Amino acid sequence: MSEEAPLANGELVEQRGPTGPHSFYVDNRDARGFVARLVQRDGDLRRAFYVGPSQKAQLHGIPDGVYDVVFIQGRNFSRAMGQFQSGLCVVRLDKAFEYTTENIPGGTRFWTKGVVTQAVQGNIRRHPVADEWARK
Repeated sequence: MSEEAPLANGELVEQRGPTGPHSFYVDNRDARGFVARLVQRDGDLRRAFYVGPSQKAQLHGIPDGVYDVVFIQGRNFSRAMGQFQSGLCVVRLDKAFEYTTENIPGGTRFWTKGVVTQAVQGNIRRHPVADEWARK
């Protein structure tokens, strides 16, 4: 049985549902890589992508909605199963965020509430959560 190639920085791991006009940017300052998952408030995963150790990555095509952000570290990522096979460490940001598209005179306005504001204020915290968050 051959091992899979390591995930590439910014690699899309999973995508469900419609696409949209928004982007999500991550600056990983950790020495280990992780999968970032955007899970809608109804519990439905919309996007997941890999961010390498000490790397930055951006995910495009996110639809409007309110999202929880979950970061997952582990060993032996299986592309076929869409998850790490062992050594899970799962954390969730304590602030959800919202992407909104609004038609305004002369064009369209895209904006994000939540994470961007919270990050600037420096009060986002990560909290360990059950491994089930890695599989939603």
